[in-house]
Amino acid sequence: MKSCEYYEELISRSLDDALNVEERKELAVHLASCPSCSQMRQLMADISQMMEEDTEELPAGLHE
Repeated sequence: MKSCEYYEELISRSLDDALNVEERKELAVHLASCPSCSQMRQLMADISQMMEEDTEELPAGLHE
């Protein structure tokens, strides 16, 4: 049996849409049976969404 650390990596990669079909299936099965990883996935998804929403343009002179 694979550890939750393995699935946490899959969760992270899933948010980047970087999983193949088999990995997606494997992750879905694990999430259905592991409340801890399921909660981790939700938290990571929420953070990812907040970061996407916060795309405020930077001030013009900031890079200087």
